[in-house]
Amino acid sequence: TVENKKGRVIETKNFTNYLGVGVDAQVALQVHMLRERQSDLFFNRAVNKAWYALFGAEDVIMASCAMLPSTVTLLADGVEVPLPSDSQGIIFLNIDSYAGGIPLW
Repeated sequence: TVENKKGRVIETKNFTNYLGVGVDAQVALQVHMLRERQSDLFFNRAVNKAWYALFGAEDVIMASCAMLPSTVTLLADGVEVPLPSDSQGIIFLNIDSYAGGIPLW
């Protein structure tokens, strides 16, 4: 929210998105790189989601981000937040859904 000198709201800006570190970012990068190389493979929503599912399933097997808790330190207001040892991703969001509409809580 942007206020003028009298405290009146003159503009409101919303940020509705999320930031992922770990598995979801790895999958998004793989999909992006494939889309850059072979855009003809992305011709409708269902197929696009299938690519995310395929790369996500592959990462379940490969566990490319299994070392995340030992390589990432999460600080909130200057205090370290311990990550569970089996964490493979961190998601920061200010919306109530993720990955195309999946509710997280």
